[in-house]
Amino acid sequence: RLSEPWTSPWSGETSPVGTRITLSSVVALSKKKQITIPIPNATALMLSAAEHAYNSARAIRDQCAIDKSLHQHVAFQDDAQTFDYLEGKVVSIVLAYTAIEAFVNEVIPEVFSYTRTKRDGSQEQLNKSAIERHVNMDEKLCTILPSVLSCLSPKGSRCWQAYRQLKEIRDRVVHMKTED
Repeated sequence: RLSEPWTSPWSGETSPVGTRITLSSVVALSKKKQITIPIPNATALMLSAAEHAYNSARAIRDQCAIDKSLHQHVAFQDDAQTFDYLEGKVVSIVLAYTAIEAFVNEVIPEVFSYTRTKRDGSQEQLNKSAIERHVNMDEKLCTILPSVLSCLSPKGSRCWQAYRQLKEIRDRVVHMKTED
């Protein structure tokens, strides 16, 4: 929101204090058509989509009374429900992890640099772009984020264990093997 009045150099119109400003992008849909869309916060977008997928899967599970049944062996009502449930769970897992990754990359300041020791013992200095591409999530969460936010590393905490579980499940879904 504007903290002071602003006059557009293109239209000459003045926007008052408190006017909401939305960063937008123009995207070509075809050679003759463009669409203007607000640029969303990637973390919020991924987390929202993960929640929708999770809630959809949860609703299917509730509808089939999977958890209410006293029987030892339970099943969904049909294959379509089974696959819709699994799809929702997979989507929610992948997007929840992606939300964490988007958040971590978003929080790193543009001017931040990180020095790490390579396997051969030499030092390597990385800028934001290199950190985003070449530093794994565990290192970003345990070392880089605490440095950027002046907070403790989450390693060893309950939230760290939950993150590690999510990562393991996400890795198994994304890099699926026969046993999965």
